[in-house]
Amino acid sequence: MQNGKYILFGLFGLVSVTVFLWFLQVHAQENKQTNSSAASLAITPQPSVEWEKPEFLPAGCTSEIVIEKATGKIIYQKNSNAVWPVASLTKTVSALALERSGVDWEKIIVAEDSDLDIVKQNTAPGDNVGNLRVVAGAKIRAKDLLYASLVGSANNSAVALTRLVSPDYHRVVEIMNALVKKNNLTKTHFVEPSGIDLSNVSTAKEFSVLWRNVVNNPLLGTVIKTPSYTFSIEPEQGVPEEHTIRHTNKIIRYNKRMLAGKTGYLDESGFNLAFWYKNKKGAQRLGVVLGCGTNKWLERRVSFLMGK
Repeated sequence: MQNGKYILFGLFGLVSVTVFLWFLQVHAQENKQTNSSAASLAITPQPSVEWEKPEFLPAGCTSEIVIEKATGKIIYQKNSNAVWPVASLTKTVSALALERSGVDWEKIIVAEDSDLDIVKQNTAPGDNVGNLRVVAGAKIRAKDLLYASLVGSANNSAVALTRLVSPDYHRVVEIMNALVKKNNLTKTHFVEPSGIDLSNVSTAKEFSVLWRNVVNNPLLGTVIKTPSYTFSIEPEQGVPEEHTIRHTNKIIRYNKRMLAGKTGYLDESGFNLAFWYKNKKGAQRLGVVLGCGTNKWLERRVSFLMGK
């Protein structure tokens, strides 16, 4: 009988320990889930669009599209949904973001050494990239920097212009991505205003929507049609220096039906062009060509598309 009591107490103790261990396990799991939920709320992932870098650029161009300027109707497209780094085509969208912000283009901007930080972070020493030759402390009118950015494709000009809105470029990038969202473009995303970063991506189809907004803007539409532009830069000391820039879209120099354009080039993304032209019947069209292996291939494809 005495042995039976010991057995009964032993069983009771075993059950108690088992229940206690179960309670601890459940409580620990709840804490883990709570901490996990808190972490997921604290870390909000930034939107991004994936781009898979090819082993080599194609013999030709990756994607292209032609639309009507007036309506946006698609006239022709080929692989137009392929995500691709748009390089300096990005500058047109940062300019559009500034225009939509209502900036004062007559304002004087002081050049800073930090205007080249993005370029240095994304290029190797000795790489040939487009920048306005200006020293820190020099004074430049905002509108002149706009021409340097869109006509001459100067990276530091695009960065300096963002100070019209905030001390650094991030606020302008937010506005750029807000424009993307407003136009329901799901494969387009920007991380900086110049296009030097490969994370600035879009598709020919989606970028044509943004390009149409740029072309139809009175100021930007005028700037991108300018073959060459001369302006003055006032250094900290000495007399103002005169600068002349020429359009990086060379086709505008020899083809009268090419009305405007914006080039974009990075080693990884190849040759890219957003352009505005008249076809042989006089109808105004917009085109976007991305990822051409050589400049000759780009010019051949653009020549073909200008027949549309």
